[in-house]
Amino acid sequence: MTTAQLDLTTPRVNFFRLVGVEFRKMFDTRAGLAYGSFTVAVLLLVTLIASSALAALQAYGSAPSLKVWVYVLLVTLSILLPVFPIMVATAEWTQRTGLTTFTLEPVRIKVLAAKFVAVLGLSVITLAVALAIAAAANGIFSGPWDADPGFLGVELLRLALFFMVAFAVAALTMNTVAALWIYYLAAFLGRFIFAALIGVSEAWDRLGPSLDLNLALDELSGRGISRHALFGSGPSSESWVHVAIAATIWVIIPLVFGVIRWTRAEVK
Repeated sequence: MTTAQLDLTTPRVNFFRLVGVEFRKMFDTRAGLAYGSFTVAVLLLVTLIASSALAALQAYGSAPSLKVWVYVLLVTLSILLPVFPIMVATAEWTQRTGLTTFTLEPVRIKVLAAKFVAVLGLSVITLAVALAIAAAANGIFSGPWDADPGFLGVELLRLALFFMVAFAVAALTMNTVAALWIYYLAAFLGRFIFAALIGVSEAWDRLGPSLDLNLALDELSGRGISRHALFGSGPSSESWVHVAIAATIWVIIPLVFGVIRWTRAEVK
């Protein structure tokens, strides 16, 4: 009598295949499809409203520039799209898919890294979509083409960092609702608080951009409201230091603790 032996030598899942799966999971669900449709509708509405407002300005001889279009569209997308990184980072814990995911790919850090790369890919695609719409609108209104590579680089960095903040918070909380509350309160309420304190003292003007990503990135792009940004000579090494410190506080630290919790949590 011979005993049958199971063949447990299965090939490893390719990392880039995992990235593709995680990217598709952002939209290939009822929630993702519904929210994606809502985002497209809001983007079209904002474009129409902005077109009407800027058309009125053009009547008075003030043509909107490509930078204005890109900024208007990216503000809208940066408010709506961080929901997708949050949903993809919490899917295994709030949508009961953890057992299936970790059975197919037991190495959790590999799954989380694939999610992270998919989120970065989403930020690049978002900038490309915003730039395409902005270019079309700018061509219609015959505005100046003033969006240089430096401006686009800072805006891509802004999108990527805010998507990473959302992802890090989601990985740390492992709960969609909690991550949404924490992210939007920190991103918007925190921005108003930090911006309101600018001008209180010169020391705070230099400290504020190190604590808030919005202020740091605005300073880097030349739109800052601190004295340093208003009266400085543009982006400097100090601006990059502020971005690095703020990114450490809002991205790296929560992401490190999130990775530890995400990879060690018990699947229930």
